[in-house]
Amino acid sequence: MKQLLSLLLLMFVITTGSADAQVDVPNLGRPGTLLKEAKQGRKELLEVLLRLKDNVRELRDQPTFDEFFALLGPLDALAKEYNLALIYPDAVKEVGKNMIMHGNRWLKISVDSDKKILSYQKWADLSAALLFQGQVIEELNKIKDEELFKKAYVNLLSLETWAEVTFPNDLYLYPTYQKTISDLSFKALLTTKIIDQEEWTFWIRGLSSQSAAQDYLSFLNEKILMDSLKKEEIPQWFALAETLGKQLTAIDRLSGSVKNNYGVFVTDLTAKAIFYEYDINEASFKTIVNLLDISSLRGLIFRWVNPEKTASDVYALRLVTLSKILYLRTKELKLTQNSLELERFVSSRLGPVVASQNGIEGHYNLKGLDGREWFFTIIRETESRVVASLCDSTGVICFSFFNIQYNMERNVFFASENLPNDDSYQNAPAQIIFGADNTVSLDLPHAFKVSGRFSGKKVQSYENIMSMADENAVAIEGHFKGTMEVNGVLKEYDLMITSFGEYSIGRLESEDSVIRVDLNKGTDGKAGFIYLTSGRTGKGTWFHLRLKQEGYETLVGDAIVGGMGKLGKVRFVQYYGDDE
Repeated sequence: MKQLLSLLLLMFVITTGSADAQVDVPNLGRPGTLLKEAKQGRKELLEVLLRLKDNVRELRDQPTFDEFFALLGPLDALAKEYNLALIYPDAVKEVGKNMIMHGNRWLKISVDSDKKILSYQKWADLSAALLFQGQVIEELNKIKDEELFKKAYVNLLSLETWAEVTFPNDLYLYPTYQKTISDLSFKALLTTKIIDQEEWTFWIRGLSSQSAAQDYLSFLNEKILMDSLKKEEIPQWFALAETLGKQLTAIDRLSGSVKNNYGVFVTDLTAKAIFYEYDINEASFKTIVNLLDISSLRGLIFRWVNPEKTASDVYALRLVTLSKILYLRTKELKLTQNSLELERFVSSRLGPVVASQNGIEGHYNLKGLDGREWFFTIIRETESRVVASLCDSTGVICFSFFNIQYNMERNVFFASENLPNDDSYQNAPAQIIFGADNTVSLDLPHAFKVSGRFSGKKVQSYENIMSMADENAVAIEGHFKGTMEVNGVLKEYDLMITSFGEYSIGRLESEDSVIRVDLNKGTDGKAGFIYLTSGRTGKGTWFHLRLKQEGYETLVGDAIVGGMGKLGKVRFVQYYGDDE
């Protein structure tokens, strides 16, 4: 008996559960029954549609509504099969509109999926769409929770796309969604703590109106100008610049003022990064540069070639790579003047750094095509100048190169004996290519009847004292006495150094006054080191002293002659006159 009662109870539960799945609705019955009736023919289908239209208000909760709303798809298919349009055009669409006008009340932009929301809007005409939009905006004004806010934002993006495609000629629906999304995006970007590029992308994709983009860029430019950005914050700012730039290109008919503000933002950010010597990612930088309009690109180049401070040697190498990205963009846009500005900047400011930081400075043993032995010496004469000499093994034939320029596009050095001038003296040009394993090849065609090509390997390296700069060091100037080693023999010399602020000049004279060298080109001597170099000597080459401070009054370093290499060590001590 107990087993029988249990079985009856189970059957009752199952029956009740099945009934709840398809409830009876006054004047409609159950969804399954209604669909079965509609399948009997065109007349029955029309009767079902009219009953649905007239009894929508009987659907008093969302679960019940959704069960009947799910009939619209099958009913629409039946309408096409039975050619219902012959007697009642757009019957299913009209029923669908009536249903969503009733059912939209249960939709929540911050809760429901975009799939569900769009399934409702599929049947909307413009009036229904506008009513739902009003409901959405009212709901947005009440949302406080951040996660609900994000959910609403994602759904709005889907609604914006739907409105643009479905009602392209309406002047209110799509623009209102666009403005609402832009306002939400702008608010989130100002108030949400964004920690990575993925989140920047999440919020910035909604920044699709001119006004919101302009407001946000104005905010960013003021923040960069007024706030002291820290070096560790710069990566996320570059991520923002890249993401924002891509979003701006998607805005139709982007105004000149928005483009200009984006250019100002990128320029100021880049200037900050260079000041901090931040390692800017090449791919990101290229993307940002390609997003700039011509006016903004020119503004960036102006700041680029006029930095707030001189870059360290190590960072200058990075700037060479980044400068090439800018240079290639100017070539692509045929901005000839800007291309020349970048060439001059790299050649004068960065080329010498390439020489010293890449270990190019040194003395090389070369051979010409005829098998004769030659020697080639190249040094960084000052922060912004490189000089070199090529001499045969006898030291009789020498070519000195006082005009050496680095070509970043081809990664080679071009040289001539002198700066361009108007006289008729030979000014032999050369192309210098440094390879792996301390090798070099030199092409000097104008100086020989046959092509003058030389190649060989480094046999001496010179200490890059500039990389050891100490800004707190005492300035180097005055009278020094000491010794210079030549071929293993020490001889006493006087060294006089005069500072002219940005540069120095000097004179080296032996104690017996037999040897005298005027050193008319020199660094400022203010950072614990000094480079002093002569002009062309009587033998057609040059003489170079490379000194660093050791202690307070002592200078130590090397003496180098172009085409001959290192003469030997030098050591000088400050001289104040003989003691009385």
